[in-house]
Amino acid sequence: MRVVPAVPALETADGSGLSGVVRLSDLGPRPLVLSADCAAAGLSARHMDPLDDAGRSNREIEETTLVYLECNQQVHVTARQLAVHDNTVRYRVNRFHELTGLDIRKPEDLITAWWLLNRRRATVPASGSAPLPDKASDH
Repeated sequence: MRVVPAVPALETADGSGLSGVVRLSDLGPRPLVLSADCAAAGLSARHMDPLDDAGRSNREIEETTLVYLECNQQVHVTARQLAVHDNTVRYRVNRFHELTGLDIRKPEDLITAWWLLNRRRATVPASGSAPLPDKASDH
């Protein structure tokens, strides 16, 4: 009998905002988002630190870019979901590129941006103020 690790599936689902019955195999690359702390720290410092500068607009740029990626880079769908104009989505995605240096039209940058944005979503509370406590330290 093969046992599938439940903890990675639960942590990934929780960090991704998923609920209900979730199988690890259904999560695709999402479990990778919570792994590789050393690589994440370096990439985050290089690309995401500019988004941490104070300001609501930077949080909006980050959220818009993440939703844009989730909407398969469809401007109109993203704009409708965020209740903003199409040009607002284009502007924010361009600002994301300017601030982070990640050009999501390039596959490597797209993967890096997706990974870092999802990692931040999974490890930072909605307020964006501080990381969630380390779950391993609760035991």
